[in-house]
Amino acid sequence: MLKNPITSIRRKVSSERLLQTTEALWRLERDRSARYAESLMIEAGLSGVERITFPADGKPAHQDKIMHFAWRALMGKLEISESRIVFVDPVY
Repeated sequence: MLKNPITSIRRKVSSERLLQTTEALWRLERDRSARYAESLMIEAGLSGVERITFPADGKPAHQDKIMHFAWRALMGKLEISESRIVFVDPVY
């Protein structure tokens, strides 16, 4: 058994490659999840469904504040603009 497995791993693994691989996996999963959610909405009969991107690069402003790099949204809003079903409150 290794006395210090973290040190042994660090000697053998490129931190740059690990970071690149982790980011590639994250992007793949994020994109697949977005496409799946989009397909579910279309399958449910929603029209005007679209995927938009909002970069977390420290440059976009929201409510007159610059969003931090890789900021985490704590809440969101879904507004139903058109529907065959009548909603009491179309904003969730």
